[in-house]
Amino acid sequence: MLNPTVVSYNSWKLTSSEEILVDLKHSLNGLRRGTILKSKSRDLTWKVNSRTIFIQTEQTRFEGETEHLQHFSFRPIEALFEFEKQIANKESQGIYQYGLLPISHSDKPLYGEELEVIFE
Repeated sequence: MLNPTVVSYNSWKLTSSEEILVDLKHSLNGLRRGTILKSKSRDLTWKVNSRTIFIQTEQTRFEGETEHLQHFSFRPIEALFEFEKQIANKESQGIYQYGLLPISHSDKPLYGEELEVIFE
């Protein structure tokens, strides 16, 4: 049986840690901490650390995921409404934000890169 795949979209390296924030598109019932994601085009792997949940918005939550709660301030309030729309639009496409840890490298996944899901 083939392992499922996810697709990476936007990604950001954090300056305060080795964690990389990545928008991942998938149709799975979440990605648990420790799940390995292996690039189908490069010899690189990442480990899922957590799912980012923005506490100002309603988001789909998956049982068993480790969540990292994120809080932002919005001014004017219209900026919050726009942010909520963006999150809802991403989730309607199956795109969720995760914190990944690179394994033996420091690269982030490329935009549109397919990653094989290897369950621990």
